[in-house]
Amino acid sequence: MLPFDPPPPTASRQMEECRVVILGAEMEALQLVSLLPRSLQQQCMVIDPAGSWLSRWTTAWRGLGIQHLRSPVTHHPGPEPGAFSAWIEKQGRSGELLEAVPGYSPLPTARLLEDYCLSKVVKALPPCLQRIRQDTLERVEPTPYQGGLTLHLGSGAEVLTRALVVSRVDSRPIIPPWAADLVDREGTAVRSAHRLRLAEEELAGRSVAVVGGGMTSVTLALAAAARGARAVTLVARRPLRQAPFEVGVGWQGPKLMVPFAGQPDPAARLAACRAARAGASINGPAWEVLAAAVRRGDVAVREGRTVERVSREGDAGGGLEVRLEATRSLHGAWASALPASDPSPGSNEGESLTVDEVWVACGAATVPADSAPFTVLDALSLPGGLFVGGYPRCDDASLVLPGAPVYVLGRTAMLACGPTAGTLGGNREAAKRVAASLARLDMAGEKAWHAAAGKLQAAPAPRLELLPPPETEGAMWQAPRKKVPVAREPDRIDVSDLPPNLARKELGQYRMIDEGFDLTLVLQLEEPVTKDQVRTAFDWQSLEVWAVGQSQAFHLHVPKLWGRILPGKCGIKVNVRTKKLFVCLYKETDAEWRYLKGF
Repeated sequence: MLPFDPPPPTASRQMEECRVVILGAEMEALQLVSLLPRSLQQQCMVIDPAGSWLSRWTTAWRGLGIQHLRSPVTHHPGPEPGAFSAWIEKQGRSGELLEAVPGYSPLPTARLLEDYCLSKVVKALPPCLQRIRQDTLERVEPTPYQGGLTLHLGSGAEVLTRALVVSRVDSRPIIPPWAADLVDREGTAVRSAHRLRLAEEELAGRSVAVVGGGMTSVTLALAAAARGARAVTLVARRPLRQAPFEVGVGWQGPKLMVPFAGQPDPAARLAACRAARAGASINGPAWEVLAAAVRRGDVAVREGRTVERVSREGDAGGGLEVRLEATRSLHGAWASALPASDPSPGSNEGESLTVDEVWVACGAATVPADSAPFTVLDALSLPGGLFVGGYPRCDDASLVLPGAPVYVLGRTAMLACGPTAGTLGGNREAAKRVAASLARLDMAGEKAWHAAAGKLQAAPAPRLELLPPPETEGAMWQAPRKKVPVAREPDRIDVSDLPPNLARKELGQYRMIDEGFDLTLVLQLEEPVTKDQVRTAFDWQSLEVWAVGQSQAFHLHVPKLWGRILPGKCGIKVNVRTKKLFVCLYKETDAEWRYLKGF
C-alpha cells in the first residue's frame, strides 16, 4: 500500500467521504450554503449538536422575548438580496416591519426572519442540506490523500473531507467580578441573560435589577415591567447611548472597508474593530419605549453606576441587597437624555437597592483561539503567530487558515472582514469569499491555504502594543464628540410655482427592492397622485422627487446615493388606487446596495 493512499475501512471503523463539511447550522452557515452552486451543495454536510437549522438563534430570541431585530430587512440569508422584502409583501406581513431609521430599510421581527429562512431558504436546499447531522467534532487530523482532513466525530464516526468550514464560534457571556461566584447558582437569584426564558418567569409582584447598558438589558427590563414586575431598575456603568445600528454604516461599504483592507497589521485591524464595536448602544425605537417606561415609572434607570457587591438580606427568604458605586472613569459625564429617574444623578455617593432578582446582561466575548473547534486543531500544525488577540489571521480573499483547508465565517473572520463580521449584514460578504474559494477546490495551481501560509510567513510581525485590552474587560467609555453641522445640499427641482400654503412633507420612509441592475423605491403617500403630478431629477449619484397632491406636496431628496445610476434609464410609476409611488433606478452595476444613501 502506498503511503499516501487513504486508510482502508476496518470492521470497527466506517470512513465516510464528503467534499465539504460545515460546522454549525446557524445564520452564517445558511448564508454560505445558499450561495454554493447546486452541484457543490449536494456534496456538503452540515454538522450541529442541535441537529436542526437556526436552533441556537431561535432559542436566544425567544428566550429573551426579542421582537424586532437590529439589522434592516435587506440583511438576510439567501442568494437573492431583495428576496426577503418580496416574500414579506407576498405574504401580506408588511405590518411586522418597523421603520426605525429615516432613510434606511425597516427592521423585521425575529419571527419574520425565522419563518422566511425555514420556509424559503432551507426549503430551496437539496435534501442532504435540509437535514442536519446531529454530532460534534472531537478531533481533526491531516490526511495525505488529496490534502484533505479526517474528522473524528463525537458519535465515533470518521469523515474524510476536502475542506472544513467553521461557520461560528460560540461567544461567552461577560460576567463581572462581583457576579462570578453568584451567577446561575442555585438559591442566589443572580442569573445571566442567556439562561433566561422570559415566557417561563413568574414576575408578578417581584422586583428586578437588570445590569447592562445595551439592547439585551433594555429588552429584559421592558419585558420584566410588562410581565407585572413590581419594580424594575436598569443599572448601567456608563451613560446609555443611542445608535441606529450595532456598527456604523460606514463599515458596510468602501468608505471604511477600503482603508481597513489596506492595513497590513492585524493588531491595527483588531484595534479598529474593537473601536467600531466599543460600548453597548440602543436603537431609536427601543430608546423611545424605554423613555416612555421611565416617565410612567415602570422602569428606573441608574446610569454611571457599577455594582460593587450583591448579598442576601437576612435569612434565605430575604431579598438581595445590590450595592452601587459611581463609575470612576466617567469624569462627570454621567447621564444620557433619558427622563430623570435617578434620585442622585451624577453623585459620587453609593446607593443600595433591595430586589428579588438580579439579571446580568453585560454582553458577550468571542475568543476563537480558546474555543472549540480551534482547541482540537492541534494535529494540523498550524503556523506560529496565527492568532492575534485571540482571532486567526485568515486569508483576506478566501477566509481560509494558512496551511490547512479550514475556512472560517462569523465573528471569527473579523481580522479579514472588519467589525461587521458575524452580523447579518457581514455574513453575506464573508460567505461570498468562502463560496468562491470552495468552487475552485479541484482547479490546478497553488491551493488557497498554501498561498495564505506564504503570505503569513512573509508578513511583518504585528505591533502587539496596538492591541486593545481583552474583550472581557469591556471598553472604557468616552464622551461623544460634538457633531459638526454640515450644510444641506440645495434642492435641484424648482417648486416656486407651488402655492405657498400647500403643505410640504419629507418622505423619510420607503421600501427598497434590489434586483440585479434594477433598484425600486416604494413610497406610500397619504393621498393619490398621477404621473404628471410627479417631478423628478436624476443624476449619476443623486435623486430628487416631488409628488404634488391636492392637499400637500411630498418630497424625497438623496444628494448622495450608495452607488452610481444611469439617469437616462431611471423613471417613476404610480398606483393611484393604493397611493403608492415607485421610483425606478437603473444601477451602473448589478452589485447589491445595502442602503440607499451613500457617505
